[in-house]
Parts: sequence; structure tokens; C-alpha cells
Amino acid sequence: KQQFPFHEKWVLDVVWLDDDTFATGSADCKIHVCKVGYTKPVKTFEGHEGEINAIRYDPTGTLLASCSEDLSIKVWTMSEDTPIRDFRLHKSETYTVAWCPIQVPDDWAIKEKKKKGEDDNERSEPECDYVGVEWKGQLLASASFDATVRLWDVAADTCLRCLKAHQDPVFSVSFTDSGRYLASGSYDHRVCIWDLQTGKLRNEYRGQSTIFEVAWKRKKKLPEVKSSTGGEGEDDVDIKMKDVDEEEAQMDHLLVCFATAKVVTIPLKLE
Repeated sequence: KQQFPFHEKWVLDVVWLDDDTFATGSADCKIHVCKVGYTKPVKTFEGHEGEINAIRYDPTGTLLASCSEDLSIKVWTMSEDTPIRDFRLHKSETYTVAWCPIQVPDDWAIKEKKKKGEDDNERSEPECDYVGVEWKGQLLASASFDATVRLWDVAADTCLRCLKAHQDPVFSVSFTDSGRYLASGSYDHRVCIWDLQTGKLRNEYRGQSTIFEVAWKRKKKLPEVKSSTGGEGEDDVDIKMKDVDEEEAQMDHLLVCFATAKVVTIPLKLE
């Protein structure tokens, strides 16, 4: 047993890097990288000006993303004391971040063009905004209380898309294993499934309470749909399965966690 009394305020998130090393994010605006058996942090990152809501290591374990009440998303590396990326396009606090599990393929290059005079930060279409660059680097998603999800190309230091469909704060984002689709869950009781190659809203599901967490699991066969009851004769989520082929051998399976302490599983045929 070992205690790590390094933070000055409450710890809001912790994530493991390997069997011995982990990082902690705190309301004291600091991130400590700690190692089992050590009495001091092996690295401390400072730069946020508000509580750090979430931290996540990228799939290679070389980059650490953090998001904060100060509206920013920062990306850190052990070789630098200051963030190598500092993204600041959200208009309210950023609640969580997620890394794409794969490097985005070159054939996902976007061919759209912005209309003359459009401001990437002000457009209000229900699907996405577009910044004219190709997807070639590591992809990071951020969810914010401004009701948007943003996709960042960390290598290019660029915002690729601003996904707009939610009406209230977004609490959770999760990539499929293929990296092609992203699920987002919100205070507005909705789950949105986004096709990241096109930027279009692929599916949408509405529940009876706030959605705090979404998580993908790949399935080799269609599982039974389990829907918890929110009240007498009332399902906790309205699932329309028109696009699901019951003979399909490979399914994406989404777990949705509601504020009512219920968990719903949704099988989807996406690819």
C-alpha cells in the first residue's frame, strides 16, 4: 500500500500509463505523473487555469491530453515542461477527451471547401464545421459544456470538425475500434453517432435521462437488446433498429449509462 499525497485539492481523474506509472489531474490545476515506489512525482505539468476534468494517454503512451474548466485542451509530453498543443476553440468548459485508437487513414482526406466568408467558430449547421486540412495525424475528440464535440488533428495543430447536434452539455465521447465512428452522450438525453469520414450524424437515440457515459465494444454476433425500464410501461431509451441486419456477423455494440443508474446496450451495424 502506498499513498500519493501530491495534490493540494481533490483529484478529479487518474489514468494508468503502464503497470507502474500513472497520471493524476486535479482541481489544483496540476497534473502529476507518478510511479509506484517513488515518493515524489516523476513529472508535474502546470499550465491550466481551472480544474482539470479529464486526462487521457494516447494509444502510443507518448502524449497526454488534458481538458479543463478553463475551456482549453492541452497535450503534453514527458520531454517538455509546457504543453505542445493548446486548443482553445470551445466556448465553455471542456469535460472530457478521447483519443482515436488508430491513426486516421490518408484516404479519409476531406474534399469539402468552406464557403467564402464563413467563420469556423460561428456556423450552426446540425452536423459539422470544416477546417480545410487533411486528416493525417493523431485524432483527439473533446466534449464540452458548449454542447459541441470537436475533433483535433494533434500533429497538424488544427481543429478538423466541430460536431453540432446536442442542445446541452456533452459528458462523454467514445470512438469505435475502427476509428470511423464516434458516439457522444449529453445532458439532453441523447446519444449521437457520428461518421467521422463524412462528418454526418449517422444515428441518434433519445433516452429519458442524462447520459453520462458511452462506450463501444466490438461484437462478432448480434447480442440481445437489453433495455431497462424508466417507469411503468416506459423504456429508458427509444431504440430504432431499422438499420440493423440480424444476420450480420459483426456488430458494433454501444453501452449507454444514464443518470437513472441504468445501463442500456445498443447493437448497431455501422460498417
